[in-house]
Amino acid sequence: WISWFTGTFATLLMALANSLGLFITGLFFYTLTGSVIAPTNGYISNARGDWSVGRALSFFMGMFGAGSTIGPMIGGLLADRFSLREVYFFALGIFVISTLIVLFIRDQAVTPAAREHTPFSVLRNRAFVWTLAGIFLLSFSSYLPFPLSATFLENERGLLLTQIGQLGTLGNASVMLLNLILGRLDPMSAFILAQTGMLLFAGLISRGNQMLWYALAFLFSAGYRVV
Repeated sequence: WISWFTGTFATLLMALANSLGLFITGLFFYTLTGSVIAPTNGYISNARGDWSVGRALSFFMGMFGAGSTIGPMIGGLLADRFSLREVYFFALGIFVISTLIVLFIRDQAVTPAAREHTPFSVLRNRAFVWTLAGIFLLSFSSYLPFPLSATFLENERGLLLTQIGQLGTLGNASVMLLNLILGRLDPMSAFILAQTGMLLFAGLISRGNQMLWYALAFLFSAGYRVV
């Protein structure tokens, strides 16, 4: 609930912002909503029924991709016809509806933690710690180009906001499909394929000079939401 209310408040700040400082404040609070990922995954894991954990989580992300498929296209059209401010007010309305839905979901039983383990006991497992470090560096480097791609395509390649919105729609559609497909694979294979997709995304965006190459790039961009 806190994460959803924070997201709504943050979007309101960004919509009302008349200065860069206020907008960054809203963006900061919006970033904090990432804390919802762990409890959301825990909730889905407990509410999955007969499904495996991997299938339940990948299906959730697939539906996330399905719901956000038309968002970038609508955002691009609103920005071109009106202004970017209207995009944030539109997003605010969606956040309000989403928050109302979340307020009525049913509670799930909390899985008790094993008493023989302390919160930091996992740090004694060196193989696990090094694995986490490697995943962090790989994920960070492969994801880094993604949030900068829209600005790059607009300023360096001359694409319209509507075109960038269409690419975002294509990317979100691939999120839905790849999650449903890779969710049936073992975790390591899915992770490697997802990271390979992000490398292809960066290469096609940086070297491509036609809409076709950018479209292919955004097809592979789903990797950052699959891992």
